[in-house]
Amino acid sequence: MPKSINCPVCQGSSHKSVFPISDGELLRCRHCNFVFYNPRPTEKWLKDFYNSISHKETYSDSPMSSAEFAQKRYDSFLNVLASRAGKTIESSSRQLLDVGCGTGEFLSVSSRDGWEVKGVEMSSDSTEIAAKKVGSQNVVCGDIYSPKLANRKFDIITSYHVIEHLLDPLSFLKQSYLLLKEGGVIFLETPNFGSFGARVRQGNWSQIKPPQHISFFTPFSLLFSLKKAGFQRTQTFTVAPTVIESTRELPPVIRALGDLTYEILPLFNMGATLQAIAFKD
Repeated sequence: MPKSINCPVCQGSSHKSVFPISDGELLRCRHCNFVFYNPRPTEKWLKDFYNSISHKETYSDSPMSSAEFAQKRYDSFLNVLASRAGKTIESSSRQLLDVGCGTGEFLSVSSRDGWEVKGVEMSSDSTEIAAKKVGSQNVVCGDIYSPKLANRKFDIITSYHVIEHLLDPLSFLKQSYLLLKEGGVIFLETPNFGSFGARVRQGNWSQIKPPQHISFFTPFSLLFSLKKAGFQRTQTFTVAPTVIESTRELPPVIRALGDLTYEILPLFNMGATLQAIAFKD
């Protein structure tokens, strides 16, 4: 067991190996339950990877980059706000920051519904595409620490499938806290390491794909992380994925049964997708 590696969330040094995977292993912190990929890549290596041609082509071919998917994601987001944020959002000035905005589909849908949007994205190519949809003044090429965001405060920060890519997820959550107004809300979505699929498939789980995914959360570890970042009023819950890709090639009857299973599992907090909403009080 490597003694020199500290947990990126709680800085604990006691870990256990979950299971070996390609070119490394997953370690689980014994204190906060956070799971992370080892060996850790460097920031420069990750930046080069996400700006590589092969990665850009993979993203552009994904159904998650479509306008239809963005609309479904936005409708689901509104349902979460309505059921879990209530009057907090009704009284807000509707300033929204989407972290990891990609090519701007979610920003575009949000803008049409009256939000004052801002997006931040690492990929320069994606930033240019997003800027054409919502205006260059509303998209920042960089990360959440960009000086261009320093003097802004937001009512809502959304972050879809970003935190699992980060070397330092706690720093990301702390910066999000700073960028929120008093009473503001952060909404996060990430793969659920406590899901039924992750427990059954283990090292073959579809979400284990380093170096893209290097940080993994369960409901407990995400709640722990949010509170450590300063959020005291937090909720975590699991849902079925918006797009179920793993059953797409199955025969119709088997696919229907598989999709039904995905819909039922969140009742036991073992849904494939982990979501959280947290308030800056």
